[in-house]
Amino acid sequence: KIKLLPREVIQYVLNTKASKFKKFNKFIIFSKQYAYKDRVSDNLKNMYDYFIAGSDQIWNPYFEIVNTIDFLTFAKPDQKIAYAASFGVSNLPVNKIDEYKKYLNDFRSISVREVSGANIIRNLLQIDVPVVLDPTLLLTAKQWQLVEKKVKVPGKYALIYLLGKNEAKLKLIKDVLRKQGIDVFLDIKRKNKRDWEIGPSEFLYLIHNASFIVTDSFHGTVFSFLYHKPVVILEREGVDMFSRIETLLKLFDLDELKFDEKNSNQFLNVNIDYSLIEQKLDEKRKESIEYLINSFS
Repeated sequence: KIKLLPREVIQYVLNTKASKFKKFNKFIIFSKQYAYKDRVSDNLKNMYDYFIAGSDQIWNPYFEIVNTIDFLTFAKPDQKIAYAASFGVSNLPVNKIDEYKKYLNDFRSISVREVSGANIIRNLLQIDVPVVLDPTLLLTAKQWQLVEKKVKVPGKYALIYLLGKNEAKLKLIKDVLRKQGIDVFLDIKRKNKRDWEIGPSEFLYLIHNASFIVTDSFHGTVFSFLYHKPVVILEREGVDMFSRIETLLKLFDLDELKFDEKNSNQFLNVNIDYSLIEQKLDEKRKESIEYLINSFS
């Protein structure tokens, strides 16, 4: 039987992942009104002029959590705006087409996060919609640094942030990085399959201070670019979710960052011109914000 002293209990509670997310949430202004799958605040549509749906896989047809609320069914058609909405996949399953067409046809304005999403909308509604920046990219690295939280780390390390299984490819990448003098690897997903006890603020710090990033995550890629980090990107096996990252890579002309087993050293030779990336980001930020302003007009 393990006996914890009161002080140890407090320290444990303060260091849980949930508690760190709660601390991060203090940076966000939350509405007191709500819209859940089974209940919505009374008279919600008369409390606001507009409602915005977005962004991270909010319309993924394979996610059980996605429901009619994500299509703003509680609002009037002229109140509904989609900003950088993501399907997370390249194609809708046949049994979802009529349902999605019905809900999306009811929007005042739609923008998406990926080219594949724009193709889905074009096939459903016969309209072209803009591809805008994910909301995380609307902020600069300096703005994100303001919410970072320090984590004790070694002087030089590669950060591993993989959501899928890529053991064989990861081994090849580690062998390449070791030859470059990087032999410490911090894996956000622990060996026991439990997440590291970190929140968004700690996640940002770990990316900001890494010597190299290995990821198959869209937001792992986003923050690697924002923080000007050398990065190699893996495609998740057996999952049709790479369109999000692909749109980002094409925007910056960095397809070479995708890991190629046949040429495992390739990612080291990619010249990432971050001054050019910042220029393109600045242009896309202006376009994205202009889309929002026009949507309210």
